[in-house]
Amino acid sequence: MANGVVGVSYSQTISASGGTAPYSYTVTSGSLPAGLNIDGPTGIISGTPTTAGNSTFTITATDSNSCTGTKDYTIKICPLITLSPASPLPGGSVGTPYSQTITAAGGTAPYVFSLSSGTLLDGLSLNSSTGEISGTPTTPGSFNFTIKVTDAKNCSGSKDYSISVIVNPPVIASVKEMSDPPFRLKILGNNFHPSCVVLIDGVEVQTAYKTNYKVIAKKWKTFKALLPKGVPVQITVLNKDDGGASNAVTYVR
Repeated sequence: MANGVVGVSYSQTISASGGTAPYSYTVTSGSLPAGLNIDGPTGIISGTPTTAGNSTFTITATDSNSCTGTKDYTIKICPLITLSPASPLPGGSVGTPYSQTITAAGGTAPYVFSLSSGTLLDGLSLNSSTGEISGTPTTPGSFNFTIKVTDAKNCSGSKDYSISVIVNPPVIASVKEMSDPPFRLKILGNNFHPSCVVLIDGVEVQTAYKTNYKVIAKKWKTFKALLPKGVPVQITVLNKDDGGASNAVTYVR
């Protein structure tokens, strides 16, 4: 028979066949879970369970000729298992590491977390043991999914979630000539992706990605002509994976 959950409305219909209708139904051994009752004429077991646990009982069906049949049943009432935090989850940004842990309460640990519907955004995964959603998002947008948790007694709960991911453009804080030869430009800022390139007046130059806050424009001979002495130029950084372009910074060699 279907499991129930404490505090959640329950309904299950018992039906009989082989005799002469109408039938009447009674519990002749054991007892229904606390909060549930059986309706004699219809065989509907309904109500709101109040206590977790297993209840075993026998139902007798009596037909219009007073002939009877019996069957043993068990109903498992699970505790109400809740998931936290509330939805929507904190937003993320493309290329930035993300971490958010889903927790469960009300059941018996340990819990197992799973994705029961929808999909996580590209770059993220769910740890089935800890409930942590982590990774580095690669695609912007809004994503909806349902997380199910199952406790040690095979009781479960679920919750719908959503995450919105945006594209944070790169930001240049400074452009400096590196002191050691050969000539190179060091660009400091944030939100630089491994795919990024440096542009001088819109012309792409060879770029060395260091961290999400530092990139190097290198191979001086290839972009020497773009930096005539005393002439202001515009330096920008472009993240090629998502098209995010930085602010322009004026640089004079």
